[in-house]
Amino acid sequence: MSWTSQRQLVYLLIAVLLFIVLGVVGFLYFKPQATCFDGKQNQNEENIDCGGVCGACIGETKEIITLWSNVFPLGNGVYEVASLIRNPNFFAGLPELKYRFKLYDNNNILIAVKEGKTFMNPNEDYLIFETGITVGERIPKRVFIEFDELKWKRVERERIQVAVSEKSFNNSIFPTLEAKITNKTLLTLSDIEAAAILFDAEENSIGVSITKIGNLATESSRAVSFTWPNQFSVNPASSKILIRSNLTNEGDI
Repeated sequence: MSWTSQRQLVYLLIAVLLFIVLGVVGFLYFKPQATCFDGKQNQNEENIDCGGVCGACIGETKEIITLWSNVFPLGNGVYEVASLIRNPNFFAGLPELKYRFKLYDNNNILIAVKEGKTFMNPNEDYLIFETGITVGERIPKRVFIEFDELKWKRVERERIQVAVSEKSFNNSIFPTLEAKITNKTLLTLSDIEAAAILFDAEENSIGVSITKIGNLATESSRAVSFTWPNQFSVNPASSKILIRSNLTNEGDI
């Protein structure tokens, strides 16, 4: 091989090596970074997108159960809707639960859609509620609730212990349900939310209401009140009050 050919071969090898180096550098630079939402078992994960830096794996999860859904008239073509839902998972919660109410008339025609979002603690029954839904002259007969993709998170914090007592209902022009709630834990509870459900003698829901309570110091009590805009034609046979605080966040309760 001549000296000229040898020099050309060296240049070619240098060019190939440089190309390989640039290719590797480019691949590493533009390669997507591993995350806890990439659908791959990487980093130090124990399973796909869980374990290690991504937090504990939650295992197999069960779907949310809708116990019932109902629509309530407010007058002048305005309605409110509610669904009592259940999370049957003991250690899996939802920091964000996106939902969609769909209202249908007697001919099964969709007449209104209402979207919203909330959270869902593990092993919890709670009320999802929306009000001020205008449908004009149409009359909703049925309502269904749908959920977007559920992104479960392992939650091991204990459920809050709040006692409800001294319930009293007054079916006046503006009906009111009053009660006393007591914090039975050793911690101050924050961002407490309470939902009230009124039932008739057949245990059908005839009215719902939700209120924000705020903070409640340990072993302290507070009065809570729920109101409705119209008097009920029949006094409710019973009532139920559900209390919760967000256990899915990382801050203090």
